[in-house]
This record gives sequence, structure tokens and C-alpha cells, in this order.
Amino acid sequence: MILFLAPPPGTAISGGFLYNQKVVSSAPVDARKIDYRFALYREVDRWSEREVDAILLDSLLFSQLDLPAVRRMARRPLGLLYHHMPSMDPDLSSQQQLARTGSEMRKLRHCSLVIAPSRYVARTVRSRFAHRGWRPPTIAVVRPGVSSVHTNRSRAQEVLRKPNSRSGAEKPARILTVANLHPRKAQHRLLEALERLRRFSWRWDIVGSHEAAPDYARRFEDLVRRSPVAGRIAIHGPVSPEEVNHLYTEADLFALASRFETFGMVFTEAASHAVPSVAEAVGGIPEAVSHRESGLLCRPGTPIEKPLTALLASPQRRRQLGRSALRFAATLPDWETQAALFAEALRRLRPSCSAIRGAKY
Repeated sequence: MILFLAPPPGTAISGGFLYNQKVVSSAPVDARKIDYRFALYREVDRWSEREVDAILLDSLLFSQLDLPAVRRMARRPLGLLYHHMPSMDPDLSSQQQLARTGSEMRKLRHCSLVIAPSRYVARTVRSRFAHRGWRPPTIAVVRPGVSSVHTNRSRAQEVLRKPNSRSGAEKPARILTVANLHPRKAQHRLLEALERLRRFSWRWDIVGSHEAAPDYARRFEDLVRRSPVAGRIAIHGPVSPEEVNHLYTEADLFALASRFETFGMVFTEAASHAVPSVAEAVGGIPEAVSHRESGLLCRPGTPIEKPLTALLASPQRRRQLGRSALRFAATLPDWETQAALFAEALRRLRPSCSAIRGAKY
């Protein structure tokens, strides 16, 4: 049996939490048993005392542990599910990033397996080991799956996207953002961009929890209240999966000005609803958004207004890109396929060389 430990999600449900839930719940019946548990970092030692064959840690929990705790856990095969690590924070200075990377790498040497949600993460881990002249652990890329491809967008929705027969005017374009309010998700950057694009007709729906970064959430809500486009923006907070699905169905385009993502499940979810995405080509996002096929990407550090303008100015292009996004989503694997890959990766858990040799760092 494998003990899979992750931090409790609270109300700030993340893509990482949904990924964990899906790969466990969709695992094949003949897969090695996975005991998926929530644990605070203070409780990890207690959980690790259980009689199990191996331990898999979510990276958010792994990042909170010190090196002695990781060493104790590595007495048996230890794996890491690498969703996100503090060293990837885009706000870090180069010196801070170097220090955090060094700390993470010393702990990561005790892992015999890394499961990466994107090729970007796998490349990052390999390059960091190579830079130090260390042999990397086994790395398995298991990208998120797609729940289903929604080909049944109602005829009523298609009518809403056509010009009004009497006025010749388009309905306002519905923009959707699904992301917890957090500086890394940079909702404020998208607000600034949309304020500069207020000549276009649009409405913006924002879904996400305030819990992850309450101070940022309060500042962002204050910015919205004082914005000249406040009347076009609806902040929904956390909503049910059914309501999220409804908002995707209503949307004309999905936009996220995130400064970093290891993958970005929300983009493939948008594509599965025939909704094109607009984003910055950072981290693993280019694996989740196929430029000019399922959305439009801008280069890192460049204004997001250009791809937004291209879609807000042309309802026809939005519809064409939406149909293309749906075809792109149909090529992506489902969760059952990815859960099987995840289970297969876990079979490769073995004692790490560093733990066997008792290496000191």
C-alpha cells in the first residue's frame, strides 16, 4: 500500500487538489492501493510511522518539511508529486530563488520518484539535478486529464453569439476567469488590461476563493469597486462544480493573466467547453493552451491586451477558435487514462540511492 499525503484544501480548491482527487478516484481496480490522506506538516511524522510500502507527498506539503523530516520519511521509498514549489515563485529575487532551490534540491535527493504534471516541470527538475552534477530520480510525466468534451452547447447559446437582428449589435462578450484570488494569478493585471479595453462590449465573471491570499483578495476587490468598469464585473467567490460548468457554458473566452503555472487545468477545461483561452506563455501553460488552436498566448512579460483585443474585436474569430479549441480538447486524454499512468508511475517507487547510502549534505 502507498500512503499519499497532501495538505487539506480548505475553501481554496486548487488545480492540484482536483488533480489528486481525480487520479486517485479514477485509478484502475487492479492498481496498487493508494491511501489518500490530508495531513498538516506537524502531523507528517505520525502518519509516516504507519506500516506502508511507500509514501507519496504532495509538493505543497513536501515544501513545508525540513530536511531531517524528509530523511526520516525516506527510510522507505519516497515519491513527490510536483505540483508547485516555493522556488518557482515569480516574485522571488534571483538570490532568494537560488537559496530556495538549494534547500528543495537537498530534500529532493531523498526521493526515488517525481511525478510531474507537465513536461515543463520534468525539464526543470532534470536541469536542476544536472546543474549540480547529481543523478536525478525517476521522473514520470502525468499530465491532467479532461473530464469530458462538451459538444452539446445549446442552440440558445449560439444564438446569443450572433448579432441582434434588429440592432445589429453583438451581445457583450462573456469573459471568464477561474482561479483563486492570489498575486500569482494576477487578477489585477487582467483588470488593468480590461480597463484599457473598455471600448469593447464585455462582461467579466471571476470565480475563486479569497482564502489563499486574503490581503490580496481585499486589495483586488477594492480595485474593482473603484474601477471605471466595475459594473461589468461579477466576483462570484467559490462556487459549486455545477455553477462553474454553467459559467463555462456561458463564456465566450477564458482569460487568466497568471505569472506562472506548472500546467493550468482550467485552460483544458475551457477548451472542452469550446471556449478559447487568453494567457501568457509561462511555465507549463503552452502545454495546456495550443497557440492559435485552443487560444492565443502572448510572450512572457508582454501586455496581455494584444490577444484580448484580437478576440474581443472579432466575435467570428472567437467562434472559430472555440470550435478549434473543442477539437483540441478531443485529442487530450481522459482522467481514466491519466489515472492509469499515475498508478503505473507509482510502481516505480523504490528506495532512493541517497537514503540507502546515508548521504550527508
